[in-house]
Amino acid sequence: MIEEKSRKRVTMAAQDSKKDIYRTLLNYSALGLEMGACVVIGLVAGFYADKYLGTYPYLTFVFMVFGMIAAFRAVYRAYKRLKKEDDEGDYRNPG
Repeated sequence: MIEEKSRKRVTMAAQDSKKDIYRTLLNYSALGLEMGACVVIGLVAGFYADKYLGTYPYLTFVFMVFGMIAAFRAVYRAYKRLKKEDDEGDYRNPG
């Protein structure tokens, strides 16, 4: 009876561990997509602004830099979120 309960507990812990791994992988893959999208959106916006205003390549470069800044901001936000989750995990599982 006691062995059965401990087996269930171990099985549930393993399932929670797998869920955490999948969640982390999805967060990192979403971060990669977000970074790429930021730069591409900046490039496209700059290209069309240049085309409309006739200032090619200046606004393309400026908006590409804005896209890169947005991408680095996304990385920083993800870092802060993961650090917060890690710190919360330390308080729940001391030792």
